Amino acid sequence: MKEKNEAGYTLVLVLLTITLIFIFSLTLISNVLNSANQNKKTEQKIQLNRLLEMGITYVEESVDKASSDAATNLHSESLPACDLTSLPDKYVCYFKDELKSYKLAPNQELNRTLGEKPEQFKIVIESIKQAENDNNTIEITYTVTASLGTDAIESTKNIIELKMKELTSSDYDNSNNG
Repeated sequence: MKEKNEAGYTLVLVLLTITLIFIFSLTLISNVLNSANQNKKTEQKIQLNRLLEMGITYVEESVDKASSDAATNLHSESLPACDLTSLPDKYVCYFKDELKSYKLAPNQELNRTLGEKPEQFKIVIESIKQAENDNNTIEITYTVTASLGTDAIESTKNIIELKMKELTSSDYDNSNNG
């Protein structure tokens, strides 16, 4: 009879060991899956931030180029007519016109898709105006929205303060007369 009792204890011990291994395996698998999901979310966040930075860089470089082009062409006769008398107002008018060459016009969307992937960013210029307290500063308000398909979307609103080059009426008059 002792042999039968010992065999029963061995069976219980084996079943208990199998149960413990099963529980630990499920816990380990669960942790691995949670870690994979967390890595996926982190990667999406990194990609969204990268797309936002790309959109912001695009706007900043376009604004810089349009600003220098507007300052260079301010005295040119080939620019579209701006029926404004003050030089800063004309500069803003020409600046807006130059931005259109970069497909950045107020209240229009610019969508950029990267390759065949669903990665894209959208830029909307909300306003271009002279600063209230400084006539030599232009404020460009814009929003960049990054998207990774339909799941992940992140948006940021920014303001660029652009100092106009020192423009005087005498410079403008001299370049037109001479």
